[in-house]
Amino acid sequence: MKSYVKGIVTFSLGTWIKAIINFAQISMITYLVLPEELGKAVMYSLLYNLGLVFSLFGLDEAFMRFYHEEENKSRLFWSCLYPSLMIGILLSFISIIFGKQMSMLLYGEAYRWLGLLYAVTLISGVLQSYNQLYVRMKQDGVMFSILDVVNSGGNIIGMLTYIFLVQRSFFSLVQLTQIIN
Repeated sequence: MKSYVKGIVTFSLGTWIKAIINFAQISMITYLVLPEELGKAVMYSLLYNLGLVFSLFGLDEAFMRFYHEEENKSRLFWSCLYPSLMIGILLSFISIIFGKQMSMLLYGEAYRWLGLLYAVTLISGVLQSYNQLYVRMKQDGVMFSILDVVNSGGNIIGMLTYIFLVQRSFFSLVQLTQIIN
């Protein structure tokens, strides 16, 4: 029972710290970035999350479901990652080809590199999802929490640095998402 509680605490500790960091980050973003620009960034985030869900295609859940049953963990990992990566690459090519139209549909104006940024962010998001899943399934709660906290901490530090040094626009938030992933 004691090890069970310890496992829950080690996995949830990073989530709680991440929640606090994200709360601070949201407060800073809403102060530093205009509401119109923030709305554009949220539209991009919605598109990214939809693409990620389509790319993962539920195979991340299949990986978790069969992890403890499968003897060859590496084969299971690659059997789930490969189709997700291929779907992500397909969506990435579509976003690169139709980047201008995607930009016009979302924002009413053309942003030159939006399709390419989306493509790179999507592929890195798929890889990051499986990376975190692998650590989680190995039941390494400390490493999982550290990855969560480092990701959120790096996100807020990168966001503040980028906004102050480059620009305070939605495009900077989009670029930052791609860099941090």
